[in-house]
Amino acid sequence: MGAKIDLKRVLDAQHSDFHTQRGIVNSIPAQVRLEELKVRKQVSKAVSQSELDKARNLFDNGEVRAGGVIAGIALERYLLMLCQNSDSDIDYNYNDGISALAQKLFEADEIDSSPHSHLVHLASIRADCAHANEVEPDEGDVRRLLEDTSDYIRGRKI
Repeated sequence: MGAKIDLKRVLDAQHSDFHTQRGIVNSIPAQVRLEELKVRKQVSKAVSQSELDKARNLFDNGEVRAGGVIAGIALERYLLMLCQNSDSDIDYNYNDGISALAQKLFEADEIDSSPHSHLVHLASIRADCAHANEVEPDEGDVRRLLEDTSDYIRGRKI
C-alpha cells in the first residue's frame, strides 16, 4: 500500500516556505544599504582622522594657521558624512562649510542647539585661520578646534 499524500498540506507547506524565502530576498536591499552606511561611516571617519592627524602635525610644528585650516577640513568631512548617512533627506553641497552643514543638520533634527552653536564657533576659528587677517589666529583657539574636531570624529560631541 502506498502512502497517501495530502496535497493541500504539501502545497500549504511549499507556500509557507516560498513566502519565507521571498521575505529573506526582499530584506537584502535594506541589509546592503545598512552595511554600505557602516562602511561609508568608517571610511569617512578614517579620512577625517587622517586629515586631523595632518592638522595636528602642522600645529605641533608651529604652523598654527595651516593646522587650523586642515582641522576645519577634517570637521567638514565629518559633517558631510553625517549629512550623507542621515535618515532625513538633507540637501547639502560638498562646498558647504562647517556653519552651513551644522545648520542643515540642526534643521533636520540630527543635532540640537548646543552642538550647532559649538560648531558655528569652531567654524569661526577655522575662518580666522583660512583668511589673511592682520593678526595670527589664537593658538589656544586652534588647539580647541583640533581637540573638539577629534571629539566630534570619535562621536563624543554629537
